[in-house]
Amino acid sequence: NDQSSGAGGYLVEIGDTPDDAILDFQLILSSDQGASEDDFYVEAAAPLLTVYRSVIDDSGGGNGNGVLEVGETADLDVRLANYGRATAQSITADITVPPGSGLFINTGSDILGDLDPLTTNQGPAQFSVGRLNGSPPLVELHLTDAFMRADTFELLLEAPVGVPEELECSAGTDAHRLRLDWTPPAEEDA
Repeated sequence: NDQSSGAGGYLVEIGDTPDDAILDFQLILSSDQGASEDDFYVEAAAPLLTVYRSVIDDSGGGNGNGVLEVGETADLDVRLANYGRATAQSITADITVPPGSGLFINTGSDILGDLDPLTTNQGPAQFSVGRLNGSPPLVELHLTDAFMRADTFELLLEAPVGVPEELECSAGTDAHRLRLDWTPPAEEDA
């Protein structure tokens, strides 16, 4: 609903708009000889960042099994993907620990640079974390880019155990992301 008028050219900059969004425009040209009106649309191209892979390396501060156990410290390497159709510029990755997660952070910020559209394996963003207790080892990964677009992802830093009985998947409101949730089968009493 923004409007502008005047002589000369125009540059339209669109703020935080999702990839593939359809932007409707109405162009009205008028002069002392009459007016002309035209409706048109533009399909937005924007970055769409997500976590591609995360790896726990506890070889320096633990037993080296790739699982962050109580009393251990580890390096957390996170690689990103850009499934959008525009370059994500000047990506910064930060991790925080929500209350009750049982973790502490030694190094929680990394500057990654640019990530071209439709590419994977950017990074790694490297962090150093430690586990204090048996609470779920959860961190929040915050990604921002040069245009202040922000995404937050929760990463549970423990290995799945068992074979899933029931697998649920959903795309939610964002058809570019797929979420798989599963729970291990209940152990039978001996």
